[in-house]
Amino acid sequence: MTVEELLAQVVELLQQEGRLSYRLLKRRFGIDAGQQAVQHSAYTEATAAVCSEHGFPSMLALGTISRGGALLAQAQWAEGIAQMRQGLEAYPGEFRRTGYLAWLAEGYRGAGQVEEGLAAIAEALRLVDKNDERYYEVEVWRIKGQLVLESGVRTLKTLAPKLKQKRRRVF
Repeated sequence: MTVEELLAQVVELLQQEGRLSYRLLKRRFGIDAGQQAVQHSAYTEATAAVCSEHGFPSMLALGTISRGGALLAQAQWAEGIAQMRQGLEAYPGEFRRTGYLAWLAEGYRGAGQVEEGLAAIAEALRLVDKNDERYYEVEVWRIKGQLVLESGVRTLKTLAPKLKQKRRRVF
């Protein structure tokens, strides 16, 4: 089977299910986030089935991560976190992992598991520094700030050295 035939099969499946482009629908018709997450979850289920059937492990890992993100958007914390972790374990390499770790940290925050969220953020920040991947860095720091506030630490003494180091590097 060629790539074009496989893509045609995926498009046909999604058209049959009425889930071809949830992003376009959201932009055009203002679909709310909950409805978008439900549609996205169904889309990732179909993608995962095709990837499993045809042996695309890296795309299956991305689909699993995406499915976990959709579950987190629906406040299904335990299931979403499990999917995100499963996808991250299967995900090859480190490219874009910082963003996925930020999603996972948000899931932990929603589930009230602040320490696990801070651990995911620490890993994301390690990858930001190691790979100089700055695309998602601001969001990672925002999530870290929320997690630190929720952890009960009300002082900046724990963050001040890191913030000074960041300020020197940025400016």
